[in-house]
Amino acid sequence: MHRRRLGSLLFAAALGTSASAADLVFGAFDFAPYFNVDQESFELTGGLWAEHVGQIFAEAGLPYVSKGYPTRRLFKNIASGETNLIFGTRNNPEYAGKALFSKEPVELLNLNLYYLDTTAPADGVEALSGKSLLVIRGYSYDGLINSLRDPANHIAIQEIASDEGGLNMLASGRANYFLDYAEGVAPSLAAHPMPGLEHHMIAKVPIYMVLSKATPDAEEVMRRLDEAYSRLPRK
Repeated sequence: MHRRRLGSLLFAAALGTSASAADLVFGAFDFAPYFNVDQESFELTGGLWAEHVGQIFAEAGLPYVSKGYPTRRLFKNIASGETNLIFGTRNNPEYAGKALFSKEPVELLNLNLYYLDTTAPADGVEALSGKSLLVIRGYSYDGLINSLRDPANHIAIQEIASDEGGLNMLASGRANYFLDYAEGVAPSLAAHPMPGLEHHMIAKVPIYMVLSKATPDAEEVMRRLDEAYSRLPRK
């Protein structure tokens, strides 16, 4: 059977079954188009990365179940071991020292600073001093959130729940800047274009498989996941 088809079948099976004692729990938050999580039931319903997850687990021969969570809770789950595996950044204070990371990133995301063309361009944290900044609730932005929240930088941080919400607040003039991943913003902009929206790329952020150290035989599980990923064809 073709690997893509096998991965799809296993992902579908994982969505429809309850976890057994032997199943690993893969967790995700809503991050369209990569992971689609229903915001009422928090069921993981699909997305571009969802099929990839199925392929990796299938290749590694590891049973799993997929679950959706609010962003911050998901990161805390990795620290506690309630969730075994996520796709995430290396520099996240919520699970610092509590996780293992894949040898290779599974994706590279573009972190952008968005603003209107009536606002002065900003090319880094230093340029945000004295300004208001929207951030997605629960995001660490690969550890950059620590610098942004440093009182010495004098940045007025406001947390918002979604990419679309951030763009709407920016358009209405309720903040100067909005920090978000281009890949997350793209679906909202495709549906509702924003004339006059500008952006500056802050960083390229690698995304890894992040495995809780509380997972039984965590190092062996990570080894199998790494080897499985290395055998899969690249995009």
